[in-house]
Amino acid sequence: MNQFQKPTANSNFGLIIGLVSLGALLLLGAVLWLTLGSGADDDQTAAAKVETAATAKATVPEPKISPPELDVPSRPEFQAAFPSGVQLAKVNFRDSGPGGGTAMNVYLPKSETGDHEQATLGCVLVAPAGTNLLMGNEIGDDYHAETLPYAEAGFVAIQYSLDGYTDLQNVNARQMTKAYEEFRIAKAGTANARAVIAFVKQQLPEVDPQRIYVAGHSSAGTVALNNAWKLPDDIAACIAYAPCSDPEAFHREIYDQPQAIELFPGVKQFDRENSPIQNAAKIKCPLFVFHAGGDGVVAFDDSARFSNKVKSSGNSQVTFSEVSEGNHYNPMIETGIPRAIEWLKKLEQ
Repeated sequence: MNQFQKPTANSNFGLIIGLVSLGALLLLGAVLWLTLGSGADDDQTAAAKVETAATAKATVPEPKISPPELDVPSRPEFQAAFPSGVQLAKVNFRDSGPGGGTAMNVYLPKSETGDHEQATLGCVLVAPAGTNLLMGNEIGDDYHAETLPYAEAGFVAIQYSLDGYTDLQNVNARQMTKAYEEFRIAKAGTANARAVIAFVKQQLPEVDPQRIYVAGHSSAGTVALNNAWKLPDDIAACIAYAPCSDPEAFHREIYDQPQAIELFPGVKQFDRENSPIQNAAKIKCPLFVFHAGGDGVVAFDDSARFSNKVKSSGNSQVTFSEVSEGNHYNPMIETGIPRAIEWLKKLEQ
């Protein structure tokens, strides 16, 4: 896949509908999975249903884990990678605990003088889309369409992984539960964002620590929104493209399925604790939400309602940007990201 290729339904960034065999004794059949992805057309997704085996009856408290002091990796060697002059480096945390295995693709914008002066650049953190909001995801080697534009506009951009990745097309029940637990303990990706921020502050002196932003599409938009209220001292602004702002509504069909305790203990509580709409009043930073009217994966009205709730909670710096037509993915690439970059630049003036 090249840097601007639209992800397919089989990619980690697309809509993955996997028939996952969990054994007759456990589930008496198979599980049909719907993920919030960045690359599927609406005609592929409109009829998709969430029919996984999970329930709301279990209320297992989320572990109270203090953020570990991770061993931050060294500054990498950047290599020329794109015709625009943007350089790329791949970096991995090699630690244990939440966020300790975070992988990063770091994009450094072109400098006419060779080096950027200290604290002169903003930085945009972008998590990978393509999850069901109960597990994490890895980063791709050659998919740059959701990250590179920020670097070409003069920002450092970092694509980073989320704890709790598993291949839903080749998974058993134990692996699925393990992935969920890793994602849950990482507080739905917040541990990964915290690790990336530590790396930025220690190893990227050209970044202004007061200008660190989060962005994401679809399920990654949900991650961005949650990090905006969970990390208020570090996140200066948030961008969310067609985010799932109400995980409880997204998962409502799975809550009463019979095998939840075995697979996803405490799933409803987890959704409530990591629900942007339930925590809308806590989002105090400038917020940009983009959505296309023809989106068949996440309802346009959900983003409009969420944006209004953040506004009505006292945040006057909310921009809701829309296009009247278009599916879940293409409008974000073609219109949403350029508008968000323009918004960020005005914010920095």
